[in-house]
Amino acid sequence: MNERGFTLVEMLIVIAIIGILTSIAIYDFNRERQKSVIEAEVRDMYTEIMNARLQSFYTKQPRSVIVSGTQFKVIDSASSAILVEKTLKYPVVQNTTDTQLNFDRCGLTFGSFSSVCVEPAGNPGFIDSIVISAAKINMGKRASGGSCGTSTIVQK
Repeated sequence: MNERGFTLVEMLIVIAIIGILTSIAIYDFNRERQKSVIEAEVRDMYTEIMNARLQSFYTKQPRSVIVSGTQFKVIDSASSAILVEKTLKYPVVQNTTDTQLNFDRCGLTFGSFSSVCVEPAGNPGFIDSIVISAAKINMGKRASGGSCGTSTIVQK
């Protein structure tokens, strides 16, 4: 017989292949989406921290940045006014017990605040950390599974 068409087995095989390829594509899409959200969150925090530092220098008014869990705030230390307040999608951790980063009138930091990392460790982001020193702020990536210490962050 010379009938045209597909058998039921052929159709099931094609549907199974399409399902497998779709699940792989969805997994990769979700991973790339998580990566871009983490990188955007780090870049946004970096921008706000740099802006707080510059504003403390230009206005000669101390500024504070508070990072705690999913909360991020920039405060004018002189008037206690909240200048920027954001809720972060991913929680952050610091390698210090102090949740407040202070900039003096010269734009320099003081205290024990030295790095901020986006959780979870081992995330797919190209950058997931901010390293803060007295006169410099850099972005970086934690070593795979590493803690949020400055020694485990590769600065970019």
